[in-house]
Amino acid sequence: MWSGIEYGELSESVGRGAVKLIDIRQPWELIQTGKLPGSYNIPMNQLVHALSLSEHQFLHQYNFPKPRPRDSNVVLTCRSGRRVRVAWNQLEPLGYCNVRLYFGSYLDWKANGGPLLEPDFSQTLQ
Repeated sequence: MWSGIEYGELSESVGRGAVKLIDIRQPWELIQTGKLPGSYNIPMNQLVHALSLSEHQFLHQYNFPKPRPRDSNVVLTCRSGRRVRVAWNQLEPLGYCNVRLYFGSYLDWKANGGPLLEPDFSQTLQ
């Protein structure tokens, strides 16, 4: 079963650089709303394919190291928390059982006054 993370713990972990935060929203959503600091974008419809890439291919395409199935510092976020639950069902069969879900996601981050950044897709969009 999935494990969740709350705003306070996530904010602290992001501040320490102790988490690999993956935002599964579409790029246009990030452009409209901003992105959570330290987050990387892999749209949900690319997630399974992305994690099937070699480490080199993944790094080239997404501009950060590929998470390993046993990594315990990976957190998924979306807009409201709905998509992270769907994504979990796609990742668990691939062995990504330690991924944590930010159930409140972007809406909770914003409601708590968390900072937002403008996304930079210059390295990732092709």
